[in-house]
Amino acid sequence: MPALASLPSRNLEHDWLYSLSGFLVGLIVGVTGVGGGSLMTPLLVLVFGVAPVTAVGTDLLLPH
Repeated sequence: MPALASLPSRNLEHDWLYSLSGFLVGLIVGVTGVGGGSLMTPLLVLVFGVAPVTAVGTDLLLPH
């Protein structure tokens, strides 16, 4: 198990952006019926700079 000091730090300034983007993607998914992963994964990679492997893993972790 890694020490706490070696874990990446969180950027708290982006927390509200994550929440807002999750709400907007949920709204679009609810209206159109498109899968959320097809919207959220590119958003995480292109807008928030999350590594593609992490973005895909996050999508697989979340319930559909």
